[in-house]
Amino acid sequence: MGSMIDRVGHPHGVVPFARIQVAALAVLVLLGGCDNGSSHAPSPTPSGGVLRVITLGHVSKEHGDPVLNDDLLNRELFRCCLARTLLSYTGEGDAPGTHLVPDLASGFPDVSADRRIWTFHLRHGLHYGPPLQTVEITAGDFVHALNRAARVGPDENTPGFERSDFFMIQGYAEFSQRKSATIAGLEVPDRYTLKVRLVQPWSDLGYRFSTSFTAPIPPLPGDESAPFGAATGHDTNYGSFMVSSGPYMIEGSEKLDFRQPPDRQEPVSGSKPDGSRTLVRNPAWSHTSDPLRPAYVDRIEIRRGVPSRADAAARVLSGEADLALIDGVAPQAPLDTLHAVREHPDRGSVDVNDDDNLMSITMNLAVPPFDDVHVRRAVAYAIDRQRLLVLRGGEYAGSLTGHVGFDTAEDNDLLSYDPFGAKGDAAARLQSARAEMMQSRYDSKHEGACDAPACAHVKAAGIVDEGRRPPEMGETVKSNLRSIGINLDLSLGSPLEVLTQVLDPTTHTAMTLFISRSAPDAGGVIFGDMYTRLALAQHRDPSLVGATGDQLRAWGYGDIQVPDIEDRFARCLALFPSFSRRCWTELDQYVTEELVADVPLVEQYYVEIVPHRVVSYSYDQAMVAPAFDHVAIEHP
Repeated sequence: MGSMIDRVGHPHGVVPFARIQVAALAVLVLLGGCDNGSSHAPSPTPSGGVLRVITLGHVSKEHGDPVLNDDLLNRELFRCCLARTLLSYTGEGDAPGTHLVPDLASGFPDVSADRRIWTFHLRHGLHYGPPLQTVEITAGDFVHALNRAARVGPDENTPGFERSDFFMIQGYAEFSQRKSATIAGLEVPDRYTLKVRLVQPWSDLGYRFSTSFTAPIPPLPGDESAPFGAATGHDTNYGSFMVSSGPYMIEGSEKLDFRQPPDRQEPVSGSKPDGSRTLVRNPAWSHTSDPLRPAYVDRIEIRRGVPSRADAAARVLSGEADLALIDGVAPQAPLDTLHAVREHPDRGSVDVNDDDNLMSITMNLAVPPFDDVHVRRAVAYAIDRQRLLVLRGGEYAGSLTGHVGFDTAEDNDLLSYDPFGAKGDAAARLQSARAEMMQSRYDSKHEGACDAPACAHVKAAGIVDEGRRPPEMGETVKSNLRSIGINLDLSLGSPLEVLTQVLDPTTHTAMTLFISRSAPDAGGVIFGDMYTRLALAQHRDPSLVGATGDQLRAWGYGDIQVPDIEDRFARCLALFPSFSRRCWTELDQYVTEELVADVPLVEQYYVEIVPHRVVSYSYDQAMVAPAFDHVAIEHP
């Protein structure tokens, strides 16, 4: 979970002009060019048919497992189709799609005055899909899910592995470490009530109860005391034995037999070793019991193994597939193909949405010269973000941003906030950068350029991948910083190579270029995953914001201090469960302009080619993917 990511492939109410043009074209195409004076009521959205989806991507042996396999395809399939949760999302784009709504819960949880006890009340009368369609979903089933999330996963010796997703629940860590037989903070007062006790208030607990980790698992037939329920014995392959709670189920689910020993149970026929899956309607689900999911189509066929983005786009345009789901940095199709579709709307439309994925440059505040805020501000002014966006891919890659938080998560309150002139004139920015540098202790001559030895050889690492973060981006940053006297010793590498280096504080990497960070919803989560002691303890943030003196000495930095935001972050946490936009936006302004550990560059896009046979299309802002339950297909 965490925000320090680099996907090989997470929304704005107001969009840049280039995006408005693309979106308007999509609307005209999908409406068939109807004129403004038409008095005809819109046709009802058609139901039925088969949605054919193709996707790229490495297929793990645990594909489809709600705990072990959290790639883009699975996140969307769990939300839209297979795994309802206590809270969820609407499957819509822009701001509404990032706000939590009740799903299996009858409403939002009751939260105690000290915000340490959350009480969820379940809807009554909801059942699982076949073969357990007579089994009602009850509160204990969420305990099964959390038990499994705590115990099932990669080997503890796997680098970077942490069982920390629900560390804030009392007893979760002890159960994970096999020091207790139960999770002490989970209580089931009755069949329809789940009480969760926390060791401390936590802002994004609601989001965490929307993840597939917490999707209910039914009791194991014949042994209702089994702590993992029906997932017992399927530590690495529950994706092929998963019982649905959503509008669809994996084809063949009705033949599952949980009364057999796990090694003798036959997996569902609709889940293939290559990652392909076929979903059919769950006969135990009904529209009246699920207001979030229209579930228009009768069948969803997902085929993996497409060799390239170009091939995926060609298959959609040829009619072989309806949509391509690409887990990777934008654009998700070749630029020439996107331009061709835009110029020839008879072929389809191009849908462009925010990916809630921020590409940025991070400075290590424990390494000179970035231990001086004036130097950091000078860097923020000096970086030519407009040029970087062009090199990154231009209008289909993303939009410039002037702050660290996501506009949709903050309901666009800071849409025009741009303290370092990211969208402004280059000459004015350079003048401001030099003015800031003059105030730094590293500019002894006060000429607007660093003249201290610390600026002569600054250790930096930058990500290059797939041609979408080309080496020219690194050269641009090096040139920008030379103008204020900072000379980077820049090494470029893959996301894995760079993150392995920069997330190790003992490497003393001073600057990290082009990392990506994501936020799941409108809850200030990104700040907790970037600038808090928890993030630091889990090696998620190379800025070292919040590091203690003991930590810095242990990592070889000597007797220095770095700033933290712990108190400011805690004040926002204390306002929960109500979402205080003002608190989070003020924190965003503080970390952007006063802390200046990151230089935000580009909010990235998700781009989809939508053919005419898709007569209803929605982008799932929370999952940054097409919302399969909202897609309708033209069919005979």
